Amino acid sequence: MNFRFRMVVLLLFVGIALTVLGFQRSSMLIKGDTVNLSAPVSDFNKSALCEGTIDFVYGPFAVLETTNKTAGVKTGSTTTNFYIVGDTFNGDALVVFTTSDDMLIRKLDDAADKWYEYLTDESIAEGDYPEIAIDFKGYLAKQAKDDDFDTYYQEAIDDLGAIGYVPEDFAEYRIIYGEVGKGSFVMLAGGLLVLALGILMAIKTVKSTKKYLADAKAVTAAEKARKEEMLETADQYAADNIDETSKVVDESDYDTIES
Repeated sequence: MNFRFRMVVLLLFVGIALTVLGFQRSSMLIKGDTVNLSAPVSDFNKSALCEGTIDFVYGPFAVLETTNKTAGVKTGSTTTNFYIVGDTFNGDALVVFTTSDDMLIRKLDDAADKWYEYLTDESIAEGDYPEIAIDFKGYLAKQAKDDDFDTYYQEAIDDLGAIGYVPEDFAEYRIIYGEVGKGSFVMLAGGLLVLALGILMAIKTVKSTKKYLADAKAVTAAEKARKEEMLETADQYAADNIDETSKVVDESDYDTIES
């Protein structure tokens, strides 16, 4: 029963997660809203597809490591880097950019190093900007909700304030790297299927639990009835023996008187 309960919880959790994520991505495709990185900062305030060319990189200012487990056994880990990027020569928005792609991380790290060198090395001419052009496709989502993330993000904003950026330059939503394709509909369908399976198993679990409790209650009632019957039988047996004994004694006394 305990194993079945855990399976129900797992199926419901996975089903809900896949359904929500699949629905969000599918709705983006259906709506077709796409925000380019060169757009005004006010455009980065809702879920939408996002693409563009990165020419400015800061970070990573935070790194998130997620442990992957199967049946409670660690099977690997995923590292997600958080950067601040922008298409600063064509736009004015600075946006948090997250990715777990190793190849892209190397490109972003290299670009961030070039910008750091440009900003700190006085021997580099002021107009000799790093030549960076990193194309990407992804989608916009709400910022991560975590106290540590908030702390690191605020430190990054303060750090970039030293080169002239103000809090109003930073986008409300972040970019999650990865092209959103038709696989989102498959994810949505899979999520609904897993969710339906979880609900079906939950219903069966509830029914079997009710039957188990009913059977246990019936057994308890039967056992109680049996014990009560045994007690009644014992009481009746005792009563019969007492009456018979009394009768014998009475007859004996009568015979003695007659004699």
